[in-house]
Amino acid sequence: MPGVISASKVAAENRERQRANRNDFLSMP
Repeated sequence: MPGVISASKVAAENRERQRANRNDFLSMP
């Protein structure tokens, strides 16, 4: 099921991106 695998990978990447964006926002002076 490559579709499911790619979907879960995209979800994980979106989660990592959201965490990075949140960290950047919290680290702003």
